[in-house]
Amino acid sequence: MRFKIADYAECIEENRSIDLNFYKAQRPRNLAAQINPIAHYILWGESQGLWPNANFSPAAYLANNCGHADEIKQPLWHYLERGRNLGFNPIPLPPTTAPVDPMTLPADLEALPFLVGPASKRTTGRLAVVAHVFHYDLWPEIAAALTFLPEPFDLYCTVIKREGFDQLEQDIQDKFRGAQVLCYPNHGRDIFPFVHLVNSGRLFNYAAICKLHTKRSCHLPHGDQWRNELIQGLLPGNESTHSLLDAFLGDPSLGAWVSDGQLLRHRHFWGPNRERVEHELARIGIKANRYELKFPGGSMFWIKPAALHLLKGMDYNALDFEREEGQLDGTLAHAIERIIGFLVQHSGQRLVERADLLGAKSSANSI
Repeated sequence: MRFKIADYAECIEENRSIDLNFYKAQRPRNLAAQINPIAHYILWGESQGLWPNANFSPAAYLANNCGHADEIKQPLWHYLERGRNLGFNPIPLPPTTAPVDPMTLPADLEALPFLVGPASKRTTGRLAVVAHVFHYDLWPEIAAALTFLPEPFDLYCTVIKREGFDQLEQDIQDKFRGAQVLCYPNHGRDIFPFVHLVNSGRLFNYAAICKLHTKRSCHLPHGDQWRNELIQGLLPGNESTHSLLDAFLGDPSLGAWVSDGQLLRHRHFWGPNRERVEHELARIGIKANRYELKFPGGSMFWIKPAALHLLKGMDYNALDFEREEGQLDGTLAHAIERIIGFLVQHSGQRLVERADLLGAKSSANSI
């Protein structure tokens, strides 16, 4: 198939293959208002791995059909012209439903932190922060953001142990006296360590918990920018954090708060996870269709304990999570990201963005 930009653009336009809102949500580099999104996708987006719509992944299309790699030069064009007629799969394959063999799990799962029941020591205050540190070089960003918290808090750092761990642990303890540094294997992304900590019951003594992690998102062109937006929306600094926390904690109808633009609710954010989410929720008697798809993008948020009690009731353990193989979607960790939103709603509370909190605070002050 000879590559001609005009022919490719015409094919995309005829098939209406670019969902502009979905495409823009991935923060494509160089997509200015005057640039045609179809041209942008052809010239830059496809090579960056961006999805033109919720039903097509260039990387997954190549991976799923690697036997035809020689003929797939432009994945979306190949799919529209030939692949869909041949039944080629354009999205990530769901994980195997076979149970994980305990013998294939990382050996250091046997050395997980022993967390049973509430913490024995008196907590510092009403706030806790759970920070998952996979990328050591990004820890300083989180540490700097935490200095903006306006009141005492307890810090739990779940860390993937590797070279440089001793120095990292020392740095955490030097900056945040009393922080608990808990070592985990590289299993279940940032989600399994968080779930494991929730299951211990230690987080139920707090009025609110902030979940952060060293998110790099190497598959996205603006992963660093996204991480900064996620963190700064939760810990913006100065008086803003204090006002946001007051608004969040002062309204019992609120269950979770995320950065602006990170409350994901469009159906295309289901990805390949819908069936699994519905199945998992059904295990504890929750019908997903009673609520909206609405969950924290990037898995960073403030949350109150009510939803976490429900998460504990789902009784996940290490064996429930797939082995780490670089999956971009479709794992239990991705399902739980979405499940969080349903649990908040089922607890009778709402998920809001930062701007909603500021608006609520302003309205209250004007009364």
